[in-house]
Amino acid sequence: MGIAVVACDGGGSTGGHGGSAASSSSDASSSSSGAGGGSSAHLAEWARTFIGSQQRASSVGTDEQGNIYVGGTFESGAVDFGAGQLDCPPNPGGPTWCGFLLKLDPTGKTLWSRAFAASHTLNIDVTALGAGAFGVVIAARWQRYQLPHSPLDVGTGPLDPPGDNPMVLAKFDPSGKPLWSAAFGDDSGEVVPASLFVDAAGSFTIGGGFSTATLNLGPGPMPFVGPRTLFLAHFDSAMTVAWQKSFGGMTGQELAGFGTSPKGELLLGGYFKQSLGFGGPPLMSNGKWSIFQATLDASGGFVSNKSFDATGAVPSVTSASVDAAGSMLVTGLFDGMLDLGAKPLGSQGSQNGYLAKIDAQGQIAFAQATTESSMSVGGTFCVAADASNNVLWGADLFFSTPMEDYVQGRITKLDPSGATLWSVAGKNFGARAFAFDASANVIAVGEFSTALNLAKGGPIMATKGSNAFIAKFLP
Repeated sequence: MGIAVVACDGGGSTGGHGGSAASSSSDASSSSSGAGGGSSAHLAEWARTFIGSQQRASSVGTDEQGNIYVGGTFESGAVDFGAGQLDCPPNPGGPTWCGFLLKLDPTGKTLWSRAFAASHTLNIDVTALGAGAFGVVIAARWQRYQLPHSPLDVGTGPLDPPGDNPMVLAKFDPSGKPLWSAAFGDDSGEVVPASLFVDAAGSFTIGGGFSTATLNLGPGPMPFVGPRTLFLAHFDSAMTVAWQKSFGGMTGQELAGFGTSPKGELLLGGYFKQSLGFGGPPLMSNGKWSIFQATLDASGGFVSNKSFDATGAVPSVTSASVDAAGSMLVTGLFDGMLDLGAKPLGSQGSQNGYLAKIDAQGQIAFAQATTESSMSVGGTFCVAADASNNVLWGADLFFSTPMEDYVQGRITKLDPSGATLWSVAGKNFGARAFAFDASANVIAVGEFSTALNLAKGGPIMATKGSNAFIAKFLP
C-alpha cells in the first residue's frame, strides 16, 4: 500500500511566523475523552526542536521500521538538526530561506540531515514527501529572485530551470544519498506541489498547480487552462514519467491533496470557482466557490466528480486526504455557508475552520466547524487518516484582536464517525503535517515560538523567533 502525503496549504508562505506571536505563552492544553467520559492529559511521548535560525517543519513521513523523515525550511544562518551544522547563506537584497530534509529513528534521534541552498533564492520549502524501504522522495517549492537566477544542487548535479518559481523533485536512499533530482518551471508564473504519493517500489505520483504558460514534466507540454491549472504525473521507479495530465477551469482552482482508493483509483480534493473539468461532465459552482471531489483511474482517466457549494468570499481547502475505506477528508477556512447536503455548515464569525468527510459514494459522512470565540483571520488546516480510518485534524491559525495578534494551534484525533478521541491546543504553535507509523503512533510536525509544552518530558524552547517541532503521540 502506498503513502500519500499532503502539505497544509500547498501554496505556503515564505518563512515562518517569526516574532508575530512572541507576546503570549505557548503552553498547550491537552484533553481526551472516550466512551466512559471524563478527561485526562494526552501528552506526546517526546517532542524535538533544533538549535539555530528560524525553522518550520512542513512535511513528514515514516518508513516500515518507524523511522521518521521531515522536510521544511530554515532562515539564513545555521541550524543543527542533531547531525551537525547546516548553513543557509544569506543573500543581499532580501530574505533567504533554505530547504531541509532529515531522518530520525523512532525515539527521535537524528540519523542524518541535509540542507538545500541556492544563491538568488527567496525560499526553498520541502512541502511534501513520501518514505519507504527505498528511502524518500521529496517535492519542494523554490522561489527565486525575479531577475538573477543561480542553480540548485541537491547532490546529483545543478538544476536551473527557467522561471522564478519552479518545483523541485528529488529521491534519496535510506542513508541520505541523493539518487535523482529534477526541477520544472517556465518563464512566468509558478509550479507549486501540493501532494505526493509513493508506492513500495519508490515510484510516485505528484500533484499540484501551475500558472506558467505550459508545464512539461517529460512527455511534452501540458497547456495552461486557467489559474491555477491542476496537474498530476506519475514517475516510475526509474524516474521516467509514465503519464501526466492537466485539468482546470477559466476562473481558478486549487488541488489540496489526493490519495488512492482500495481499488487503486486516484481521489482528488480541492476547490474551484465557477467551473472545473476532469475529462467528464464539468462541475459547475452554484455559489461563489465549491469544494470538489474527483475520482480518476490509475492513469489519470476520468471516473467521476462531485462538488459542494459555498456562499462566502473565502475559497479555502488547505488539505485533503483519503482514508483506507476510500473516503475523502477535506479541511480549510470558510465564511458564509457551506452546502454539504444534509449537513450544511454556517460560519459563526469572519472565518471558521471546517472538516468534512465525503464517503466512497460521494455522500457527506460527517461535517463540523470550529467555534473559536475570536475568529481566525488567516491560517491553514491539515488532515490525515490512519489505517483504521481515524482522523488527525491540525490547525495553524493567526488571530488578530484589539489586545494582541497571536497564533493558535491544535492537534485533534477523531474516530471514523467524527467523534473526538483526544485533542491538544495552545497559543504560538501550529501543526503543518501528520504521519503514522506501523503501530498507528501519530507523528506531528509544525512550528512554534517561545515554549511548547505538549510532551511528557516537559517544554521545548524556541531558540530564535519560530522553531520547527516534531512530536510523537501514542494512538
